[in-house]
Amino acid sequence: MIQYTNSFRCAINNDNGEVLINFYQQSPLIEADGTISGSKEEVISEMIMPNAVARQLVTALTNITTSNSDN
Repeated sequence: MIQYTNSFRCAINNDNGEVLINFYQQSPLIEADGTISGSKEEVISEMIMPNAVARQLVTALTNITTSNSDN
């Protein structure tokens, strides 16, 4: 299943060498009359991964976003 996210937060547990990443979706609160009364934020996914895997993710994201920015 594909999930859309437009926000995230992350933290690291130095004792265990694990990284926590929470992905969120921020969207407008639309009232019955069509007006926007604010915004809401929902948790899409929460992940805990070893520090080494988090570093691999950083490298992969850097590589893919750098190579695609040239197009």
